Amino acid sequence: MSVIIDNVIYDDDKTRVLGCSDYVYDVKIQDTVRDIVTRAFSGHAELESIELPKTLRSIDPEAFANCYSLKSIHIPDFVNHLGEGAFKNCTALEDVYVSNRIDILPPEAFFYCNHLKNIELNDYVLEIGDYCFHECTRLESIKLPDGLTYIGKAAFSKCAKLKNVDIPDTVEDIEPFAFNKTAIEEIKIPKSAVLVGESAVRDCENLKRIYWNSEKSLNDKKLKTIFLDSNLDNVEIYINGKLVTRESLKSTDDVIYSDAQPMPTKKE
Repeated sequence: MSVIIDNVIYDDDKTRVLGCSDYVYDVKIQDTVRDIVTRAFSGHAELESIELPKTLRSIDPEAFANCYSLKSIHIPDFVNHLGEGAFKNCTALEDVYVSNRIDILPPEAFFYCNHLKNIELNDYVLEIGDYCFHECTRLESIKLPDGLTYIGKAAFSKCAKLKNVDIPDTVEDIEPFAFNKTAIEEIKIPKSAVLVGESAVRDCENLKRIYWNSEKSLNDKKLKTIFLDSNLDNVEIYINGKLVTRESLKSTDDVIYSDAQPMPTKKE
């Protein structure tokens, strides 16, 4: 059974949001709700604002996907789960606050939110999933929290205005195409990194310098980095503060040289 209150569809005990009526512009969720189910609001293009209760714990996959008019979202501090593609294709979304209980930003969470300008991450985020901020074309800067360990495949790819990114010293994996086609001018790879994926900074036309503090191994894992492709001919690369040549890097075991590969097509 379900019940409808102010155009929102709940289960019979009002702990889960199941959906909403058509042509709804503003929504306030009842303060008994703990879960917004998969695709509950997906495709409600007219929805402009939503107020989430402090009782909320989970936002399931694609719960707000394709809400083209949604402008801002404040994820309450007791939410501890955000589903894949939760706000995918919310093309009017400008401001986001992420709960301090969320430690994993899932794949495609803010995929193609191309008006997103400001996002406030909590200090406990450990992972940013694949394509999480892909093609957020107005995002200019983001503060990555200390403690972050993983930046997923194409996580920030095609963020065309993204200029400033400080990678924390705790990051171990930077997956392929992570910063592909961004506006970054320099990138610092921390000592903690054991993998920098192929073409992680491919087609970054403003990129001038790469700083890499290298260690031979970390926790008995062989350091492997792949970021030297044909798009980096004019980029200065510094290892442990010393400017090095591409030729010298090709002859080391620490760097795997690879020609640039095209980024796989991702369906929106």
